[in-house]
Amino acid sequence: SPFASYDSKDDVMKAAKAYEKTTPIVEMLRKTADASIERAPERQKEKLRIVFNTLDKGKIRSDVLGLMAKHFTAEELHALAEFYGSDVGQTISEKFPEYMAEANNVIQKSIMEAIIEVGKQQEQQNSAR
Repeated sequence: SPFASYDSKDDVMKAAKAYEKTTPIVEMLRKTADASIERAPERQKEKLRIVFNTLDKGKIRSDVLGLMAKHFTAEELHALAEFYGSDVGQTISEKFPEYMAEANNVIQKSIMEAIIEVGKQQEQQNSAR
C-alpha cells in the first residue's frame, strides 16, 4: 500500500476528510434525497423537499466524518479515497445515490409488509384467546 498505517485520531480524521473530498457527504445526501423525492408520491414531494432543506447538513457531515474515523483506519480511508478518486470509483459514486434511493424503497416496503404481517399475526393470536 502506498499509505502508511496511522494510529492517531488526527491522522484518521485527516484521512476521512481526504476520502470525503472524493465522495462529498452533503452532495451524496442531496443526490440521494433528490432521487428519493423523485420516486415519492406527488403528495409527499414538497414535504420531503422541506425536510431535506431543514436538515443540518454541517452536523451530518461532521457526524459522518466522525463515524468514518471511528470505524476505519487511516490506511483504509486512504484506500477508499484512492478508489473513489479513480475513474471507476467516480462512475460508481455517480450511480450510488440512485441505487440507494431504490434500495431504500425496497427496504422500506419490506419493513412495512413485515409490520402488517406481525399485526395480522397478533390479531389472530388475540382472537384465539
